Amino acid sequence: MIALHDARHTSATTGADAGVPEHVMQRRLGHADSRTTREVYTHVLPESERKAAELMEAVLGDAATWSPAG
Repeated sequence: MIALHDARHTSATTGADAGVPEHVMQRRLGHADSRTTREVYTHVLPESERKAAELMEAVLGDAATWSPAG
């Protein structure tokens, strides 16, 4: 069973993963400070960690082959 309060955490986390701006989620959740939304309600999911690692690998891999001459 999921408590109503848990749905707020799910909403914040899902919104963050979907790219909803932090100030929008803050407003939707009724927080006076976006820090509350970011630090208390938004959680990092394993899938997000994997995507971030893949993105950084792609960026750093491109950087390793980059040369100023183009």
